[in-house]
Amino acid sequence: MRLEPRPKVVERDVVIDDYIRNFLKRFGLENTINIFQQEWHELQKKGTFNDVGLGLITDTEDKNKKLREKVTKMKKELEQAKVVADEAKSTWEKLRKERDFHKTHQNRVEGEKVQINQGIKKIKDLHE
Repeated sequence: MRLEPRPKVVERDVVIDDYIRNFLKRFGLENTINIFQQEWHELQKKGTFNDVGLGLITDTEDKNKKLREKVTKMKKELEQAKVVADEAKSTWEKLRKERDFHKTHQNRVEGEKVQINQGIKKIKDLHE
């Protein structure tokens, strides 16, 4: 059986001119967008402006979204860890109480043993 290739989503940083266009569009600056695009393309056609060296702008909204998702995931992991820790604490408390019960019982039995041995010794001393 042959697996079908699955498309990959590649997230890239925003190119500077796209960032500027999106910024202007968001605030409804249509005339400014038209002038910007006209000047941008004229400079590129003339060869006097090269945008390759400018690099990329990281979209802060995208970064913030990813960070929020990461925080949400970490909060869920923290809650799960708290549940596990509470269960472990509960188990520890049960075991500690059981240990204390058996220790108290052991001490009581040891005390009774000492009393019985003393009683046996007294009886032996009386018969001698």
